Amino acid sequence: MHSAGEVWATSLWDGFVNLVNDDRHSFDEAKHRMLGYLVNGYKMTPVGPTYTEARDAVLAAAYAKDPADYKLLLKAFAARGMGLGAKSPDRADPLHIGVVESFKEELNTFDISGHTLNRNYEGLTAGFCTNNDVLDNGETGTISFKVTNRGSAALNNVKAKVEVTSGQTVTFANNGEITLPNVGIMSSANTTPLEFKLAGATTGDNLTFKLTFPGLDEATVTEEYSLSDLVNLNFKPLAPVNQTAIDNVETLATLGNFKEVVIAGGDLAKGTRSLDGTYADLFTSYGHPVGQQYMRIANNGFASDVAVETKSFEIGYGGDFELSFWHYYEFEEEYDGGVVEISVNGGAWKDATEYATFSGGYNAELDSLLPGRKAYTGALGDSLGEVETLNFGTALNGNQVRFRFRAVSDSNTNEVGWFIDNVTVKNITTSVFSEAIAGDSVACDNRKPIITKVSSSAAAVSEGAEVKLTAAAQDVNAGDTLTYSWKQLSGTAATISNGTTAVATVKTPLITASSETLTFEVTVSDGKDSVKSAVSVKVNDVPEPAKPEPTNRSSGGSFGWFALALMPIAWLRRRKN
Repeated sequence: MHSAGEVWATSLWDGFVNLVNDDRHSFDEAKHRMLGYLVNGYKMTPVGPTYTEARDAVLAAAYAKDPADYKLLLKAFAARGMGLGAKSPDRADPLHIGVVESFKEELNTFDISGHTLNRNYEGLTAGFCTNNDVLDNGETGTISFKVTNRGSAALNNVKAKVEVTSGQTVTFANNGEITLPNVGIMSSANTTPLEFKLAGATTGDNLTFKLTFPGLDEATVTEEYSLSDLVNLNFKPLAPVNQTAIDNVETLATLGNFKEVVIAGGDLAKGTRSLDGTYADLFTSYGHPVGQQYMRIANNGFASDVAVETKSFEIGYGGDFELSFWHYYEFEEEYDGGVVEISVNGGAWKDATEYATFSGGYNAELDSLLPGRKAYTGALGDSLGEVETLNFGTALNGNQVRFRFRAVSDSNTNEVGWFIDNVTVKNITTSVFSEAIAGDSVACDNRKPIITKVSSSAAAVSEGAEVKLTAAAQDVNAGDTLTYSWKQLSGTAATISNGTTAVATVKTPLITASSETLTFEVTVSDGKDSVKSAVSVKVNDVPEPAKPEPTNRSSGGSFGWFALALMPIAWLRRRKN
């Protein structure tokens, strides 16, 4: 039996020994190379890494400098079961369940290490209806996949297919067939985004995809990739009743009432908040009416800072402003914890203790996170929950406020997190909570025009010449009429004709320099929104024609004509003599 860190440290030591024993390196060179690989590898290591993620970062650093060193380090990892094809347990699993050992140094293998869903896609002819980061019936989105080569040979010309496994009607471009990008050893690349259109989803439906690799060479090792996404969902504001609003966390409306904001932790921290019912029966058995589910903010096993925030709402004048909620928490004691914060009139977030008195309150300061502040940390107690009430008195009456639940975690050790339910706000005059509705029941947002091309009839012209500027634009909103407006941004003033049409004519000016660049901008509007684009034209100076120089006649020639005129006089004088 070995500690987790011991196996990792031993693998690194074995890799260093392999470098030292290689005839290409002196001891000092091997030492400095290993140090460099570790430092650069740690820079590339994700937050809260698994064994294989940390291994790949070190191997990538080595491969970038010297592929021969990469093989020496890979040999050391493989000797400890972390060879090509090995699988790590979940990063949050303290029991390391699901480990798959591999002692291979040669293997063709890759995986899909992530995906990107564009739910606000804006194509030339298709895209979103409501720009709210949720895909609804009738909308077109795109999906792409990150391919990571974890094998010993380059990945080339692999075919894949995207399919829906959840029953909705989804139309894929190219029938869902894609070709993975060619990827070198220890490298990653993204597939070209694939368009798809959704239909047949119910309110807040779960859309699931899988990516398969039909016809893949049997010698190449990989797995199918699956993902899911919440679709066809929007939110309708609910007015307070008797200046009171309640979220009982029994519907998807909570996802709209409390928006998750990742302050620190990156993509790994996304999804820290969830709606969960795993312990609902247990809490109910202790007398806590949590219903079928509650909101859970996880105590992550990696460094993170995540909040769930309300929208802004107005406090009334009907007595004390009050916030109450049922909660239970288990955080790593004195290291991780949760706080309640408030923002007044759009100002900075502050701890709610600066404005309110708590019926229960925080129980301890954290060791290093949120310095100087107390928080909910450790476990709440044997009662498995209680109602916390924050009374703000009347000092904030008439103000706009927001509040949030915020949970912070360090990079080591975690517990189950923070459970929150039955959030109640009193003495408010505007909506803070909503109800969940079908996304396709909401009127479409206006989509801006798209300028597809702006061009000039010539890239360069002589001064004084005319040039035509042309804008091509599209608009997917039915019934919209596009208008155009041209103006000059820079250069000696030119004359613009037909400046309110798609094709404008520019009479270029006379310039003093040998050449000058004139820049023009077109604004295209659909009456609600507008977009702009620019185009430049180079104007060249036309030199003035050279003046002809006067003919240079000699004095002898002039004298010749004069002498000819005097010849009769000279002849008469000669006769007299």
